[in-house]
Amino acid sequence: QRVATGALLHVHGGGFVMGSPEMDAARNIELVRATGCAILSVDYRLAPEHPHPAGLEDCHAALVWLAANAKSRKIPAGRIGLIGESAGGGLAASLALLARDRHSVELACQVLIYPMLVPHAHATDDPRAGKYIWTRASNAFAWSAYLSDATPKPGTLAGLASDLAGLPPAFIAVGDLDLFVQDDLAYVRRLLTAGVSVEAHLYPGAIHGFDRMVDADVSMRFGRDMVAFIARHLG
Repeated sequence: QRVATGALLHVHGGGFVMGSPEMDAARNIELVRATGCAILSVDYRLAPEHPHPAGLEDCHAALVWLAANAKSRKIPAGRIGLIGESAGGGLAASLALLARDRHSVELACQVLIYPMLVPHAHATDDPRAGKYIWTRASNAFAWSAYLSDATPKPGTLAGLASDLAGLPPAFIAVGDLDLFVQDDLAYVRRLLTAGVSVEAHLYPGAIHGFDRMVDADVSMRFGRDMVAFIARHLG
């Protein structure tokens, strides 16, 4: 059995209401080949049938399992990170907080790809952004389904959390036409203020999900940036 350089817990996107690990299987295989990391992708419960924090708790359970079984999977101790896109990026960011607060797993890094961090009622509006793929209407529906009119527990929504100190190094990537661009950049600033190491990438002209267009120059540039970050922290 090949010895992994580290492991990533992958959290798929889909606005908290759709998606599955299988939809990212091909890309995860390519990431395994590029980084040498093992990847475990979580089939977390979806809203509205299972509102917040059900999906987040599923992700935490998977992370704890991964850490507990790292040795048997030939994963080096202390080399576990998180990766997620869109809603999966928001869940990964919140999971980093949960792992810190519960002292459950010490993480080596977090890779947040255009993360969905802030409920639509608290989001910063940018008239240039959010016209393609993931719109304001989609965002409002998804957050309503996910939160189900409940008041989130402190520390379970990264974009609203008051204390970001002690989190693992972060890679954050977003396009400047993405609906989440202002909130993601605000999260970068808050992480830096809290003393967290951050590598932030803003891709001009890129929309939500731009990385799915794998042959585009901007997507290939993003891929190189992401792989280099993972290699530094898990390689």
